[in-house]
Amino acid sequence: MRKVNAEKFAEKRSDILQAAGRCFTRSGFHGASISEICAEAGISPGHLYHYFDSKEAIITGLVEDRLQNATNRYKLLINVDDIVPSLMGELERYLREEQSSGFTLKKMMLGDILGEANRNPTIATMFAAFCRKRCQYAAELLRKGQASGQIDPSLDPEATAELLIGTADSAQTWSIRNPDFDFDKNFAVLKTMLVRLLAPPRADSPLG
Repeated sequence: MRKVNAEKFAEKRSDILQAAGRCFTRSGFHGASISEICAEAGISPGHLYHYFDSKEAIITGLVEDRLQNATNRYKLLINVDDIVPSLMGELERYLREEQSSGFTLKKMMLGDILGEANRNPTIATMFAAFCRKRCQYAAELLRKGQASGQIDPSLDPEATAELLIGTADSAQTWSIRNPDFDFDKNFAVLKTMLVRLLAPPRADSPLG
């Protein structure tokens, strides 16, 4: 039996995911065929099935890659001292990257994937697990900020995490809703809103 080179396997798998992402962005989840993905990746259907056995498996691979990236960023954030400024910096980095990326996976994630999740239990389960993990990371960051006095202790970490994630996902669609939007202006307002939400009550506040 021929031994699989793990590094080359992972590299080819990544190439296929990138090609599939471009196809899904152009044609949508249902519109993009396996043959289109294979043509984009420069491989035969038989070769593709060595890596993924279906379009669902490709979608899962794309989401898993996103989750791994979120995990890596979380590991950096959880060790910082200034939670709120670091969180706002990470949000700005993430949104700028999404807005400028030629590989606009956000369109597929927020459109076709959500629509498919309503019809396909496998996609729904996978996407829900992805969202839960992201919110778990955000909630842990919020709890750390609350413990250090940087974040309002009255906020429910899990509910606030859901709000932050939902706000970030919505902000990804700025350029879709308004192609002429001003990122800097929009983000300044978003940042002000979130910083005010997270800030502990002042000592002289009726809520303090």
